[in-house]
Amino acid sequence: MHRSGWILAVKRPTKLPCPFWCICCNNDHRRIRSRCAKVISHPSQRSLNMHDTGVVLLAAGLSERYGGDKRLAAVTLNGHTEPMLLATVKQIQASGLPLLVVLRPGDEQWEKQLSQMGIDWGTCPEAALGMGHSLAFGVHATQQWQHWIIALADMPFVQPATYRAIARALEHHPIVRPYYSDPTTGVNHAGNPVGFQQQFGYQLMQCRGDSGARALLRQHADQVFALTVNDTGIVQDIDQPYPTNSQK
Repeated sequence: MHRSGWILAVKRPTKLPCPFWCICCNNDHRRIRSRCAKVISHPSQRSLNMHDTGVVLLAAGLSERYGGDKRLAAVTLNGHTEPMLLATVKQIQASGLPLLVVLRPGDEQWEKQLSQMGIDWGTCPEAALGMGHSLAFGVHATQQWQHWIIALADMPFVQPATYRAIARALEHHPIVRPYYSDPTTGVNHAGNPVGFQQQFGYQLMQCRGDSGARALLRQHADQVFALTVNDTGIVQDIDQPYPTNSQK
């Protein structure tokens, strides 16, 4: 059994008929008990990054301040309106980087839709305890990656080029955070997503509560590389319900 009772669904040996197997309860993912954490991957995903950087998309929040399932919020991007989570997923897909979407228990409809799209997803049993638990779960489930980009589901306007730029920067810098320089004020604004090299994997897997990786960023502030990008999406999230959200 893994950290805090996690049980992960991982690939079985190829000689066995089912491609996913729970390594702890000796069961396949279709029969895993509710306390188990499902991680379903699709071999068709391929990275365009030679150094195997992937994106962990945190989509397990309860959206309590929003007043409903924020992931269903209508977002208009490139003239097309769809649920926020799908818009964010498609932006990351367009970057060509591997992707794991972290969901919460009870997200069977999202699980089905992501599977139909060929997107890897995992269900974090501790998602209700805060973003930090979901982040730790996502990194734990993708330990084969060399670097991680931690992205947020409520930031659908981050451009695919920004994800790729962060991935390239991680080849030379231990932590990469994008910044947007406001042309009117000249003020630099820190944004998301944030990239971490593999050396921070253990610390990322220790994240807890609602703070995500903020404590880790403070602790290693001297190792954070500020990547300037011309992308307002890194500072634009969706916190309030509107009839339609569109890029500003």
